[in-house]
Amino acid sequence: MANQINLDRSQRVDITCKRGDTFNLNLELKDDSNQPLTLGYHQTGVITDDGYSYILEVRNADTDDYDGVANGTNPDGYVLSITGVIDPFTSSPTTPSENPGLVVFSAAHTVMELLASGIYVYDIQQKIEKPGTDNDITNSTDNVIDSVETLLYGIFKIVEDVTVAV
Repeated sequence: MANQINLDRSQRVDITCKRGDTFNLNLELKDDSNQPLTLGYHQTGVITDDGYSYILEVRNADTDDYDGVANGTNPDGYVLSITGVIDPFTSSPTTPSENPGLVVFSAAHTVMELLASGIYVYDIQQKIEKPGTDNDITNSTDNVIDSVETLLYGIFKIVEDVTVAV
């Protein structure tokens, strides 16, 4: 008989980036048979499919949850928050994707130059929404959150750059 059940499927992946450089992270998601994961209407063109959304948050510590009190310069308690874009190379969210399974996280150099070099923690979460009563995932006001799962987590290290003014 099993003594333990571990429901944590997240993977640790540490990230190192340069302060002041443009940050780009491409995440390619695959299913159990190693095929690109279809991420909903953004990639199929059918607006009644489930909707997927992704967020990368960087914090000073994993205990820096937002409690309604401003934390440093960011009132939400994080150092950096980036919403993932599903296949940014597709011209329209309702045009079927040529890059299924692709999620891109980007931050401009103007954002990255404001961050202090140092060691932080991060995670990437996936949220899946099902269409609400109108059966249209694009109308987020009545969608139902089906699941939330942390995919990746780890150390987010920002190293100092020699060139600081562009």
